[in-house]
Amino acid sequence: MPSLIPLDSLLGAAFIGILVSTAVYGITCLQGYIYYTENSSGDKRYLKTFVGVLILLDTFHVILLGIFYYRYSVTNFGDYIQLQAISTWSLLAQVVVEDIIALMVQFFFAYRIYQLSKNWIIPVIICILSIGQFGCGIRFTVTAVGVKVTESARTKTWTISGMAISAACDVVITASMIYYLWSEKRQVKLSRGMNRAINSLMRYSLNTGFLTTVFALATAITFVENETAFIYGPFFFVLSRMYACSFLAVLNTRHHLREKLNGDVELYASGQPAYPSAIAFASGGTHTTASNMDVSQDSVKAPKAF
Repeated sequence: MPSLIPLDSLLGAAFIGILVSTAVYGITCLQGYIYYTENSSGDKRYLKTFVGVLILLDTFHVILLGIFYYRYSVTNFGDYIQLQAISTWSLLAQVVVEDIIALMVQFFFAYRIYQLSKNWIIPVIICILSIGQFGCGIRFTVTAVGVKVTESARTKTWTISGMAISAACDVVITASMIYYLWSEKRQVKLSRGMNRAINSLMRYSLNTGFLTTVFALATAITFVENETAFIYGPFFFVLSRMYACSFLAVLNTRHHLREKLNGDVELYASGQPAYPSAIAFASGGTHTTASNMDVSQDSVKAPKAF
């Protein structure tokens, strides 16, 4: 007996999104475990707390998705009226949680870009875009209260605006990081090992920024194409995971950077950067000069900031 309404574009799409996003959540948990057990010893308390809060929010987001799906597929199994009823509170709450996660990660990268460039213009632009995205998410949630799942046209403006601003913010972050890393290579003569490390950071920055941008745009496009279905859900669910997972991956790559850089650094004149500030920025360190490095004739070790 066929369904009275198309379930593939409603429960089916939600199921795929929850399945994929939960798989990414597992990767995030693994990244968090690796961070706390192997890569957090040199970090300050505020960064460890930041990571913990981020993982808790990501976990809460998974729980909200589970509550949402359980209500429609188990509690109200076979009730087609409920599938077209007002959106459940957990479905609306997960939008706010996702926007908070994105806000935290984007603010963090804005701060790091300021540390690198000492220029407040780009970080302020990133913060404004991030706040704009968060504001659209809040407005979407308020507008969606009392709206049926299959009648999302009323929230169209805020959905598209939020995803477009999110994509723009991620593009600015990615472009800024790549620009400053590339500028470092042009301004300072680097050893082969440091060139490889910076090239790796540039590729990683591009890949992570590309993923979040693609999922944000995919959410907006699928929503515009079919407002009465839930096809955009999978892209939005996974987008939340991308922020937390990519952020933790950045922190955990510092160990590999140390391995690449140890023994490959060329010292410069006293008081000049022995390590590019871009490397310190991207790997969680600080600006380091030759005067505060551990130097020997046989090798040059990476600064403890790494």
